[in-house]
Amino acid sequence: PRGAHPELWMDWRTAPGIAATDPPSFLYAVPVGEHRLLLEETCLAGAPPIATDELERRLRLRLATRDVPAGAIAEYVDFALTTPGRRGGRRWAGAGLRGTTLHAATGYSLAGSLALADDGVARLIAGRSPMRADAVAAHRLRRVALSALLAMGAEQQRDFFEAFFSLPDRHIAAFLSVRSSLGATAAAMAATFGAAPTATRPALARAIVPRRPRNWTAVH
Repeated sequence: PRGAHPELWMDWRTAPGIAATDPPSFLYAVPVGEHRLLLEETCLAGAPPIATDELERRLRLRLATRDVPAGAIAEYVDFALTTPGRRGGRRWAGAGLRGTTLHAATGYSLAGSLALADDGVARLIAGRSPMRADAVAAHRLRRVALSALLAMGAEQQRDFFEAFFSLPDRHIAAFLSVRSSLGATAAAMAATFGAAPTATRPALARAIVPRRPRNWTAVH
């Protein structure tokens, strides 16, 4: 990374030798210590996802182009963004990878699950569901956002993220947080739709239409 920010979160430029129309992946780079940098090639979401072998190949191509020696790959991450099972009812805990504290569009869950603990336990003691109705509704809306991402081609995804990261910080933070209310999540998604290029809007609109559930996966 270079410039004002030490982290590089989404380098959507295609890896050398990869066609712009191929399933998209991006690079992120995060300092993890003095003279140490975590570099990771990521498929945000896919149905099916890009295979880890292909992601490793793209990462090595990027590094070779920059004359960066690459040894063994240190980490492989592959996890489901949605899982089958109960998603409502009085006894539904709704925490962790099986519940609403998994952010359907980013895959993050740990911080949201930990933040739920005190309030969730208090609600269980009171004989109520640990998850508030607003949180469940916001989770379902984020699953709509995941459907929209999966419906886009490579160029549309790049255009989408250009639009998303041009939004005011309050919308970006609201959408990326698993604790955001239904209203804040909807406002962020509406702002993204308004900022998106005309050619990308149909994919966003089609995601509203219900379709048969699928088991989606994120691969890093």
